[in-house]
Amino acid sequence: MEIIKFFLVVLFLLLYSCNKQSKSERRTVFTASHIEKNTGEKFELQKIVSKRDDDLNYRFPENTYQLIPSEKSVFNVSVNDSIYDTGLLLESASVNVWDFKNKKRHIILIEGDDYYGSVFYAYLFENYRLYDYGSFNNQVKDPEKQTEPRTLDVGFDKGIIDIRISRGHYSKDFGLKRNKEIPGFSYHHHAALKQSDFKIIRRIMSDINQDGKNDEILVYETDGNKRIGPSDFKQYKIIIHLSDNNSFLTLMNDRIIEPYYPDNVATGFSDIKIRNPYFTVEQTNAGGGNMVSSYITFKYDTKKRGIYLHRYSEISSVQSSGDENEQRYDLTTQDFGNISFEKFDRMMMMR
Repeated sequence: MEIIKFFLVVLFLLLYSCNKQSKSERRTVFTASHIEKNTGEKFELQKIVSKRDDDLNYRFPENTYQLIPSEKSVFNVSVNDSIYDTGLLLESASVNVWDFKNKKRHIILIEGDDYYGSVFYAYLFENYRLYDYGSFNNQVKDPEKQTEPRTLDVGFDKGIIDIRISRGHYSKDFGLKRNKEIPGFSYHHHAALKQSDFKIIRRIMSDINQDGKNDEILVYETDGNKRIGPSDFKQYKIIIHLSDNNSFLTLMNDRIIEPYYPDNVATGFSDIKIRNPYFTVEQTNAGGGNMVSSYITFKYDTKKRGIYLHRYSEISSVQSSGDENEQRYDLTTQDFGNISFEKFDRMMMMR
């Protein structure tokens, strides 16, 4: 009798396993395993935090990627609000983005996925620069018979991105060399965001360079109720008119104030405080139980005759069960060196 019960249990498990496998047809699972080598760097797959298919936005723990259409089926890639002129062609039924990390390096794979195969575009993101590593096609033989999940292994060795795509006993390797660095441009230069989309929300007159003449600081904001691009949010830029003899020198930066999204439960940009020759941009952003207030201080340098980053400070807090713990993060010129107002990017200050 016990033997009969044992065989019935085994039969049930076999039937359940076969039924479950048939439902997983064309299921795609990317694992964090790697191509095993004695040399080279191993990259860990980052877990995606959120995905918005309507505007092709993919958020990971450290980076947010977005595909921004420039013309029909041609896209530029945005990394943390900075747009890069990738011009990649995607005519596929679905799009996937994968982020692999090693220390401060990220390998980004953008996949156009169709039933009979995929096209992959590979990029390396390092030190706020994006490098193009080309593309490759991965064809699927007899897709209706493919029931096992596929895996993707990524490594980096001697300047080459190594990728292995596996499914069951089948695997295929790709080695990609760097083609070029991709130029970037900000939202200010993007055709979807014109000067007419901005309005002045703050105007400050002060003698920043202390030459006896007033300088002007203008803070611009886009209209959050007007759809201005792939996603609905407020974008900011700061323009400074600095007196220079009998004329004015114009400086602009749109990477100081963070974009303001509807799910932000804090104020976002709040104010600019001035104490010549210093001025500080203040902002607070919050979401998911985390709140970060940043204070970005610039100073007019009389020797260099320009405005440079003087200090960067953050106060962050994590709220849980009514308890609040604050952490302070400070950087000075000893940490970041000389960064001009025009070249400052808040992403440089990431911990």
